[in-house]
Amino acid sequence: MSVIDQILKNADWVRENFGPQSGLSDFGYNVESVAYIDGYIERNLRGATDRQTLAKFISLLGSFIGEALRSKHGGQWIVADNSPILKIQRGEMMHMVQPFGKVEKRIANGEVDSLVFFFNEFVPAILEGRAPPEWKIAELQPRSRRSWWKIW
Repeated sequence: MSVIDQILKNADWVRENFGPQSGLSDFGYNVESVAYIDGYIERNLRGATDRQTLAKFISLLGSFIGEALRSKHGGQWIVADNSPILKIQRGEMMHMVQPFGKVEKRIANGEVDSLVFFFNEFVPAILEGRAPPEWKIAELQPRSRRSWWKIW
């Protein structure tokens, strides 16, 4: 089975198995389902240390989040450096989204790496060529008054 076939199979597994326990009438590739997955991670996976269990959930939930993004924004899965990446084209811009890395960060860092924000605010803002509303441009500016590219 190819990596991409496994992603699709994993995403379907999450829909079939998490859907009934979610209490949502339409568990699928939507923000409500992403919010359920986000809460599931907080309730069940934060602080987990078993690498095998974590790897399994990162694979399953990353597949689901990636397919939710693909359903909402289009794109296609590619494999680069043995890592699956969701490639989304917008005009002349090519965006590479790594839902597996985002799920891993959500597990490790907690709510600061919200999947709901990632799905509903961050990725759409990047695809539209704007900064998400929570970003403060001042925080992105260099602290030095000297231009970063000047070395003397």
